[in-house]
Amino acid sequence: MRNASAGTRRKYAFAVAVWLGFLDAAGRAWHDANAEDVAGFTFWRMTDEANVRRVAGGTVLDDLVAISAFYRWAGFRFGVSDPVARRQVPGPDPGTSTESFEAGPHLVRSKDVKWLDPAGYARWVDVGLRGLDLRGREIDG
Repeated sequence: MRNASAGTRRKYAFAVAVWLGFLDAAGRAWHDANAEDVAGFTFWRMTDEANVRRVAGGTVLDDLVAISAFYRWAGFRFGVSDPVARRQVPGPDPGTSTESFEAGPHLVRSKDVKWLDPAGYARWVDVGLRGLDLRGREIDG
């Protein structure tokens, strides 16, 4: 973390604090946490109605990165294992794979979001929802 920006350090510290608060509420010690705790944390952060401050998948993914970094640091110093399990998933190119978090959110919006302009949206409504052709005529069937 020495070379990380102040914003990254703040974000990681907040994520670890939320994680430790979650474990405390569940009656678990940080050094005894396991993959089930991480799955419960993901559910609580995103879905659980008992959490009035639910967050999106991207935030949970950032949390998991921070928690895993904390356990990598703690593992080196205290022999604690990282409860944030990983799995191999197909990569962007054929024949490649990449690592993903087991308890990671299933849907994370890409940072490269493309929006339709008003004309494109109107065309999508006509063709995609109303079943019209590109000239605005009804399509038989």
